[in-house]
Amino acid sequence: MGANRKLPTMTDVARLAGVSQSTVSLVLRGKAGDNIPEATRDRIFQASSELGYRVNKLASALNSTGSGIIGMLTDELITTNFAGAIVKGAQERALGKNKILMLAALENEGRLVEKSVDMMIGYRVDSILYASMYHRRIELPSNLKDIPTVLVNCFDSENRYPAILPDDYSGAYQAASYLIECGHRNVVYLSNEKRETRNGERLPATLLRERGFKAAFEDHGVSSETAAIIPITITGHDVFEAATDILSSADRPTAVMCYNDRMAMGVYSAANALGLKIPEDLSVIGYDNQTVIAEFLVPFLTTIELPHYEMGDQAVSYLFRHQYPFDAEQILISPKLIIRSSVRSIGEEEFDDRG
Repeated sequence: MGANRKLPTMTDVARLAGVSQSTVSLVLRGKAGDNIPEATRDRIFQASSELGYRVNKLASALNSTGSGIIGMLTDELITTNFAGAIVKGAQERALGKNKILMLAALENEGRLVEKSVDMMIGYRVDSILYASMYHRRIELPSNLKDIPTVLVNCFDSENRYPAILPDDYSGAYQAASYLIECGHRNVVYLSNEKRETRNGERLPATLLRERGFKAAFEDHGVSSETAAIIPITITGHDVFEAATDILSSADRPTAVMCYNDRMAMGVYSAANALGLKIPEDLSVIGYDNQTVIAEFLVPFLTTIELPHYEMGDQAVSYLFRHQYPFDAEQILISPKLIIRSSVRSIGEEEFDDRG
């Protein structure tokens, strides 16, 4: 008998509360305003609670101008612990605005993205976020032009949409400045040689971080002749080999700055194989703040934390702060230096002896 129990309806709530069905509809959908007395609203909420009645949000959306749903398209972002904070930031901000995310995780672009957008439009999402695992240029389907859209950790090649991006120039500048302030002059930056599959261009994050690294030396009045940028493949074996060659040279650097924390792991391994201690013999600084790496390396890795959570949060906030159609602007959020134990200060005499 319990399995066939009839679900309560709005009519049942109206009957129990002693009001019309239209009054119940206005109150439970938050459309009552000040026209319905508070005592009446209380009776309706009480009756709804007693009967176990719940408003069908999707059915309500079909008869209103908004669904309360924000669509979110992601690439492999959802599979990574650190970049997944973008989703968390967006979700928590959305819930704070009484909205909910509809998430679609995609492994590639093209037709799959276009189909996902069509389906989200079919569900009458209020807006769409497109988030990428790493800072890059993307191609988006034309059907996005019909709905408010904000990009996160990426930007479109035609500059049609607002984009919330990490300030990678600032992040690298902070890292290099910290090394300089700790007395390091002979510094190697292991950069990323990966290029865009579509056009062969270097990744935006790569270029910005290299510029930030160079600018830090210039602004501190330090000769850039002792600061080298070496692009390498970021796979473990290639990093180990490159780091071994660099650390075996007669002009061994006092510090190595890495494009990401995974690369720093390779530097740690090379230093260990050569009998070098971190930070006594070599200072190392990473980028990303992947805590599964940075807090498990010994010593703990000083690194730059990308503002993933903040980017997700700000992307949703953008939807509410700006009137559609949006301007095609880029909003930069600065990363943060996380100081742990892998960098030590050195004096001028020590630098002179080594450099």
